[in-house]
Amino acid sequence: MFSIVLLIIGLVTFSQEDFLKVENDTIGMSRGEQVAYIIYIPEVTLDRTEHNWKKQFSKVSASPITYKTNEILIKKAKLRDITDKPINIYSLLIKPDNGRVKIIAFFEIDSVFFTPFKTQTVEDEKINYGIQNLLIRFARSEYVSLLKDKLFDAKSKFRVSNSQLKKLERENEKLLKDKASLGLKVKNNATELRGLENDNTRLIQQIEDKKDAIASIRDDDELFEIGKKQLKILKKEKRKVDKSIEKITKLNISNTIKIEKLGKEAEKIKFQMDRLEAEVDERGEKVTELKNKIERIKN
Repeated sequence: MFSIVLLIIGLVTFSQEDFLKVENDTIGMSRGEQVAYIIYIPEVTLDRTEHNWKKQFSKVSASPITYKTNEILIKKAKLRDITDKPINIYSLLIKPDNGRVKIIAFFEIDSVFFTPFKTQTVEDEKINYGIQNLLIRFARSEYVSLLKDKLFDAKSKFRVSNSQLKKLERENEKLLKDKASLGLKVKNNATELRGLENDNTRLIQQIEDKKDAIASIRDDDELFEIGKKQLKILKKEKRKVDKSIEKITKLNISNTIKIEKLGKEAEKIKFQMDRLEAEVDERGEKVTELKNKIERIKN
């Protein structure tokens, strides 16, 4: 009954993620054909996985980890979760074309390679479960570590995109304020311009009237001189109004050109903002996806 319970626990544990599954197969190795435990880890690099694989056994192995042909040999490892007896572990790490690192491991206990195909005792079940759990814990740790690196990178990219978006939003806000300010100036200048044009029309009429009046008093020297002085004042006032009209007209033309330019810049910034908003959303979703995946695999 105890062995059945262990087997059920193992099956529940090993079905959490598709890659967290241990397979068994008979494979040729340096000691002939033996039953191997096999597990796959997606996306990780071979060098990093091999380094960490050796590192986890460095403190529990009775002698330095060596290589036998292409196999990593870990001698007399003390793994109490599996058995109280020392274990020799022969392993081979490869990366096929499917992008996953494949770990092939053989476990030798008392000079006999352990095989789950002949498990009969409670001790056998414990060893089988312990080996599978060892491989799954390592695979989970490696994949979570990779995902954390990806999460860090995703967060960095999210922060960069979000920072760029905030910067564009500030630029766009200032641009719209400048555009609104110029628009108000054009509107106010247009009102002032209408008043000046009315003044100019009035002055033109007054000048013409004054000319007619002067012509009618040409024989009266005193009145004639007074009329000429008044005409001179009217013409001077008109020149002043003409200059003001010219100045405000040029200013409005310049401001209108600036408003058009700001409008084009606003369209350009809006396009960039739309692109960045989509990018921020996408990268935010990536961060959330990786967080959820890490939590799911860890638990």
